[in-house]
Amino acid sequence: MARTSKVAEPGSGLSLGETGAGAGGLIAAGAVFVGAIVFFVAESYLISMSLVSLAMLVYVAGPEFRKLIQSSLTVFFSGRHL
Repeated sequence: MARTSKVAEPGSGLSLGETGAGAGGLIAAGAVFVGAIVFFVAESYLISMSLVSLAMLVYVAGPEFRKLIQSSLTVFFSGRHL
């Protein structure tokens, strides 16, 4: 019987281009950032900076953003771990 090692193979990690925001994440982040600019001009800095943070999260998460929010809300409201 061969023993399997739990050590990761050198090439098995995330590679460039394997996951990413893509054009959809960039467009969505741009839309949220435009909203942040509106609040910045209106001198509502807390909302503006919160929206900038959300825009960066949308850009990084890309299409997985909806799944990320859904998982967070499931854990928060049900106490059930994923």
